[in-house]
Amino acid sequence: MNSIREYLDRNLKKINFIRKINYNLKYYYKIFKKFLLNRESLFVDLGANKGDVTQFIKDEFDCFTESYEPDKYTYKKLFKRFKNSKKNKTYNLGISKKNLKEKIYYHKKFILNNFIYSQSSSFVRNKLNIDINNFKIVKTLPIKKLLKRYEHIDLLKIDIEGYEYEILDDIIKNKDKITYVLCELHGKPSKLTEKNKGKKNPFSLKYKRFKKKLRKKKLLNTWFFEWY
Repeated sequence: MNSIREYLDRNLKKINFIRKINYNLKYYYKIFKKFLLNRESLFVDLGANKGDVTQFIKDEFDCFTESYEPDKYTYKKLFKRFKNSKKNKTYNLGISKKNLKEKIYYHKKFILNNFIYSQSSSFVRNKLNIDINNFKIVKTLPIKKLLKRYEHIDLLKIDIEGYEYEILDDIIKNKDKITYVLCELHGKPSKLTEKNKGKKNPFSLKYKRFKKKLRKKKLLNTWFFEWY
């Protein structure tokens, strides 16, 4: 079942009109209209996974993209997808606070279906749905070094499964070189599943504190947008 679904997903997404239908059906793509991207814009994708969002940006705006994905299994798919495109660069790197290497922990069901559950992998050991006994050591790029790579980023998208709180302060310090940030924040109460109900969400306090900081700095929904 895993291989069949992966085969269909990979091949159907090669067809332009199938991708267009997919974009229209999924509500979370609509937010990108806010950011007024164009052919000369730079989109940086932290936690690109297999490249669905990068592909959307390429299809809709034809802008320059640079996508980062630490897991080798997933990165192979990302690289293959964009290897022939001069405007779309990919890197087999995670983004860290300071280290050049990190342990990436996989979802509890990763062994059963790595195609689906690869998107839940995290550097955060106490994330509720990961298996602390199933991990690999991967190469990372410290956030400060990443930001030094660019003179300006039009849109920075972050989807790194709870590790965002380790790098967001440095990103805010460099906000003058980033037009917009779009980030999935973990810790919102509605994110808890029934299975995990009753367990302490390791990101709840960080979520509340960070949202409060954004409001105080008047950055929420003006410069920083939460992605659901």
